[in-house]
Amino acid sequence: MDIEELKRRIDSLDARLTELEGRGNTDEQMAKIKVGRIVTARDRLVKRYRIFTVVGMLMCAVSVILYRHILPMFPRILFGGFFLVASMMDLYLMIGIKKIDCCSRGVAEVAEKARYYRRRHHMFMAVLIVLLVPVLGSVAVALSDDMAYIWGMAVGGTVGLVLGIGIYLKIMREYRTLYGADA
Repeated sequence: MDIEELKRRIDSLDARLTELEGRGNTDEQMAKIKVGRIVTARDRLVKRYRIFTVVGMLMCAVSVILYRHILPMFPRILFGGFFLVASMMDLYLMIGIKKIDCCSRGVAEVAEKARYYRRRHHMFMAVLIVLLVPVLGSVAVALSDDMAYIWGMAVGGTVGLVLGIGIYLKIMREYRTLYGADA
């Protein structure tokens, strides 16, 4: 390698460094993060699981207390138990995701933890789907004499399925961002 080639490479590296420095002010980005204008994928997952935990607890109470004039005791207990289990699963995921420290841990460790909680999320979904069958069956049997309730369950289930798939895709996108599949 001659001296001219070395000079060209140094000039090229200098140009790249200048370009990288000009892309974004890290102090400015850190200030945005501190103010809350930039939210990480980890924080979005924690927030989403927190909301699911609270909604699950509320639905547990609602199903047992407010449905007492509509459903017999057994379907209400199944319904409440289902939401209690779902809420505890979301609480577990929220705490686990919250413990992932992206700043002090290596990229590989953060990615492994994100994959671990993504797998847990899928396992919990499988368990909840299996648990949902007897819950909905008991509600359908209890309300079988009124077709308006059955149609309401069908429409509610369809709307819930569409919304649930959308939320599921958002959660999986956050996990992919967290473990670096988009990079």
